[in-house]
Amino acid sequence: MRQVLAAKLALDGVAYDEFVLKNNLKNLLRGRFRSLRAQIPYKLPAMLQSRIGAAATAETLFGDDAEADAIIYCLYADLVAERVTLADLERVLIASRAYDDDAARILDLARRVPKQDAVNRLFIHLDRRSAPVGFRHYGPRLVPVFNYFQAALVLYADRVLSARQVIFVALEMLDSGQFELGHLATSVQDVLRRGRITRDVALELVAEAREAALSGALSGRDDLPPFEDIAEAFRERVRELGPIEPPQQEPTMPLDYVRLVDEEHDHRRVRRRHGH
Repeated sequence: MRQVLAAKLALDGVAYDEFVLKNNLKNLLRGRFRSLRAQIPYKLPAMLQSRIGAAATAETLFGDDAEADAIIYCLYADLVAERVTLADLERVLIASRAYDDDAARILDLARRVPKQDAVNRLFIHLDRRSAPVGFRHYGPRLVPVFNYFQAALVLYADRVLSARQVIFVALEMLDSGQFELGHLATSVQDVLRRGRITRDVALELVAEAREAALSGALSGRDDLPPFEDIAEAFRERVRELGPIEPPQQEPTMPLDYVRLVDEEHDHRRVRRRHGH
């Protein structure tokens, strides 16, 4: 499996520093059947270990709604920012039904991990087409997205990506054949409606993309829409919306991770009963 996935990443031009896979064969041979489905005891220590090996001052995390990524990523972010205590973490590990040795290892990693409020943004790709409103209680730092063009738009608003880089993301998605320009323009409207970017930011992106195209800084392809057409499609969708009322920001409350883990277990049981 590792070789197949590594080959696929190489084909896509993706370079990585670490590549961690769950060793379910080892779990089976050791009779650790809870580990086959467990996510927190598998992903959280991998993330903590990675940060111990090479701590970054700013992190952006990407996950999906197929597993407990929203819980795990927020828990990791709060641990390294010292918003979650070791005692709190221990209660979460008990709720997640972690094996004792796994729990002890995670607690040790949490003690040693470099502390800093480093996680600026978390993205959850809605593979299961979950409703974005279901993630509201995680706070504004976590952004549910239907595609990675929406993630690129938010990262542009965060000043992590440039307009040129956002347009190249759009081109890659158009080139895949899975998206049309109208889909991406609708994606712009969606993040605007949800208040994940502002109308001013969207229009700023369009203006910068047009300038880059006119100056020749971008080189297009004959089989894909010209940059000017992409920028114009986005501008029209922004204008169609007109003035947008800023969303009501709910006060960010500390997350009750034990409750979230219990709810995730309940949801998982329901999904299994329905064959999902």
